[in-house]
Order: sequence, then C-alpha cells, then structure tokens
Amino acid sequence: MNSLSRLRLAYQKIAPSYSRLKRRPWKDFVAFFNQLNISPSGRILDAGAGNMRNLSALDFTHDAIGLDLSRAILSGYHDVDFCHDQVEPLVGVLSHLPFRDCSFNLSLIIATLHHLESPQERELALSELYRTLQPGGFLILSVWRFWKAGTRWVLFKNFLKKLLFIHRHELGDIWHVWKIPGDENQFRYYHLFRKREIINLLHKTNFSVSLLSVSGGLSKKDNYFVLAQRPEDS
Repeated sequence: MNSLSRLRLAYQKIAPSYSRLKRRPWKDFVAFFNQLNISPSGRILDAGAGNMRNLSALDFTHDAIGLDLSRAILSGYHDVDFCHDQVEPLVGVLSHLPFRDCSFNLSLIIATLHHLESPQERELALSELYRTLQPGGFLILSVWRFWKAGTRWVLFKNFLKKLLFIHRHELGDIWHVWKIPGDENQFRYYHLFRKREIINLLHKTNFSVSLLSVSGGLSKKDNYFVLAQRPEDS
C-alpha cells in the first residue's frame, strides 16, 4: 500500500469523528488570515480541504473548490455552516491538480503538506499549486513545526533509531495517533518542518515568501503559517 492509499484509508476511518469535532474553521488559521491584507477577488482553492471548514471563514465573491484525496472526509462539508453556496467539493490529489494553469487567485494548503511522506511529493505538490495560481496570486500554508509540544520525545527516539539504521524516514518524521472510541486507533504520518526547510522548499518551487509566523497549538508555537506569492512577472 502506497503512502496516499494509507492516508486515504486512515481518513476514511476517522471521517465520522473528524466531522463531529471539526465543524468550525480552525481558529489558528483564522487568526493568521485576519492579519493579512488579502481580499479574495477571484477563484479560491483549498488543497487538502478536509470538510472545507476553513473556507467557511472566508468572504469571497467567486467560487471556491475544496479538494481532498478522501471522499469520506470531504462529505463532512454538509455539516459545515457556509454563508454562501459557491463552494464545490472535489476528490483529487495534490501531485496532479485537475486544473488549468493560472486558475486561482488564492490557494490554501492548511495542515496538509506535512502528511506527504517524501520530499519529492512535497515539492511536486507545491509546484502544482504554483502552476495553478495566477501571477501575483497568494498561497497560505501551514505545517507542524519541528520540536512542537508533545512530539519532542518521539523525535529524539527516531533520531537515535536513525543513527542505528533502524529508522529510515527523514529527521522530523513521526506517526501521530487519532483515537477513535470503540474502534481501532488510526496513525497518520507527519513531517515536522524546520524554518529554513519550509522556506527553502517554497523558494525551490519559485514562490516568494511574504510572511512567516509561528503560532497555534498548545504551546502557541506549534505551527508555521506562511503567506507566499507567485511573482507578478512569472
């Protein structure tokens, strides 16, 4: 089973509890977005949208598409309170976005990139987001931060395993549990990013970085939030 199939299966199993617990926009995303001077004036893509709850926090005049690899998790958008009906769920993968070049004015990839299990997959996903953004368009991204609260012991153990050639993943890779009462717990892969790593990855895929913020989570320092842009002259 490949990495995307594992992730799709995990979200299929957690979909009911996810939809029950996460109906409102993620407050840390909303706090970051509200400090930006962005007024979406064209189409919006939410890549790795889950149940599209974050789109419900945005005020936009055109249509928005929420794309996710899991049909089960996407179906939860029926439980989200949207103030408009211009949202469309779409099953798809980040590595092959089914859109023409320069299709969107704004793209989101919130708490999603860190689920891709290889540097190549992450680079390809950002390259596709770049391709489908209009010149001058913005990308809002969030990922888990290296050494975030609650993961440090796991990272240290994995580092020791890597030294002993037991752990073959990258430094910063963990498996995090989603507990399902009365059912089998599901483990999802996460890559925890260092600051220079996420900046370099965005630059490698031709984005310019406008703002990087550390916020959210239990420690208030658990995530990187980034505002990036496809340059006007690209």
